[in-house]
Amino acid sequence: MINEDIVSEIYESAAFPPLWSSVLQRLMRLCDADAGVLHTVNDAGIAHHATAGPVAELYASASARELIRRSVRVGRALTQSPAGFASDRDLATESELREDELYSRHLRPLGFHFAVGTVIAVPTGDLLVMGFLRGEDGPFDRHAVHRLNTYRRHIARAALVAHRLGLRAARTQAEALATIGIPGAVIDGAGRVLAANHEFEQLAPRVRFDAAGRLSLATKEADQLLHAALTAAAAGAAEEVNSIPLAGLEAAPPLVLHVVPVRGVANDIFRRAAALVVVTAVAMPKAPLREVLYGLFDLTPAEARVAAALVRGGSVESVAAATGVSTETVRTQLKSVMAKTGTNRQTELVLLLSGAQLPERSG
Repeated sequence: MINEDIVSEIYESAAFPPLWSSVLQRLMRLCDADAGVLHTVNDAGIAHHATAGPVAELYASASARELIRRSVRVGRALTQSPAGFASDRDLATESELREDELYSRHLRPLGFHFAVGTVIAVPTGDLLVMGFLRGEDGPFDRHAVHRLNTYRRHIARAALVAHRLGLRAARTQAEALATIGIPGAVIDGAGRVLAANHEFEQLAPRVRFDAAGRLSLATKEADQLLHAALTAAAAGAAEEVNSIPLAGLEAAPPLVLHVVPVRGVANDIFRRAAALVVVTAVAMPKAPLREVLYGLFDLTPAEARVAAALVRGGSVESVAAATGVSTETVRTQLKSVMAKTGTNRQTELVLLLSGAQLPERSG
């Protein structure tokens, strides 16, 4: 018999992600499991997860996350049991499980020998994986699988509800930026654009979307920086904003893209927003240049002082003399400034910070 309280909590979790751990705990009791997990997975890896029981350290291991992502059981679950839960013994032979590094290197050292799970494809293109683990009490039998399957359709519907809520929230966030004149887009962990305002779309061709809806940038260096920033945000490894410069075009100023990681309840298992990308045009400001540089490129006060002096016509030697430090120290600070602004030469840096057009690089 279905428990309506569990059903209600499943749908509530779609709108309030912290409840997923409670849902996992309640389903654990139904199937006599010792731990429960819920995560999304795509080509970029495991994006978000919720756990119950002594299994959180599994997701703290990069090697474990990669083994989970590549698990043959995920693919088999989609083809052999596309509409239900299945035990690991239903999807793999005992010899295959013994050779599975996820089991030998991670699950069994944690005391888990048996698993049951399901895979649900959600409209973002991600796969939602819910699984339960057990110690040495034997595999999950058909009665345990049946009890879990009683709730599977509600879990799948909750995924659709949360997906729609997430897209609506992404659109609202992007349009809110537009009301104050800021180009902005909400990006998922695979680099796909969930929502972008009109101002952001008008930045083409420097900002582009490919056939799969992934965000890319016109220059190779900037695109590599964007990819690294989004990958870090998707993995939860980005601790702060990343700033990425883009060269100016004729009659168009240089730009700086700020990749802001999405954190906490702002994200969840289904919604998949990994980062907010907002764009600032670079022009000689009316406000004090050093203070503006702090925000644009995440420069330290010393780095901003060096950059501002160079824009006003100074040299490494004059900055060193004015600040009472060695020329080697100033060159080290300048090197850091150029790394953060994506420039290779001092002339490029001055052109960028003065709002002039950067020369296009070949390759």
